[in-house]
Amino acid sequence: MEAISWKRKEKALTPSVANMFKAKEENGLFQHIMEAETIMCELIAQYNLPVASSDKFTKGFKSMFPDSKIAHGFQCGRTQTTAVPGELSADQQKTLFGGLQKGPFSTSTDGSNDTAGDKQFSLLVRSVGKNLTLQSELLAVPTCKGSATGELNYL
Repeated sequence: MEAISWKRKEKALTPSVANMFKAKEENGLFQHIMEAETIMCELIAQYNLPVASSDKFTKGFKSMFPDSKIAHGFQCGRTQTTAVPGELSADQQKTLFGGLQKGPFSTSTDGSNDTAGDKQFSLLVRSVGKNLTLQSELLAVPTCKGSATGELNYL
C-alpha cells in the first residue's frame, strides 16, 4: 500500500510534457521555434553537413541574435537533428503513398555498378500530381547483397 501512494505522489508532482509547452504555444513562439529548428535540420541534410554541427549552430544562433526570443528558445542538438528528418520523411512517404493509391504511377530502378558485394538500387516513382503534372520521387534505396543479375530466375 505504501508503494502505491508513493507512486501517486510522484506522478502528481511530475509535470506533464504538454504543460511544459502550453505557455509557449499560447503566444505562438513555440511554433516559430519549431519552424526554425526544422529549417536548420533541412539545411544540414541538404548540404550534407555533419550532424554534430547542429550543436555549434544552436550556440551560435544564441550569440548572434541575443535579442531574439526564437534564438533563445532554439534547442536543436544532434539528437533532434537526427530525429527530425526521419519524421519529415515518414510524413512525405505517407503523402506519396496516398497519391499512388489514387492515380496511375510507374516505377523504375537503376542499380549501382559496384563489383564488390552489396549493390544499391534506387527505386523511383513517377506519378501524376494535383495539377496534372508528372512528378518523379525517390521511393527507397534498398541494398542487394550478392547476385543481382536475375540469372536465378531461370534455373
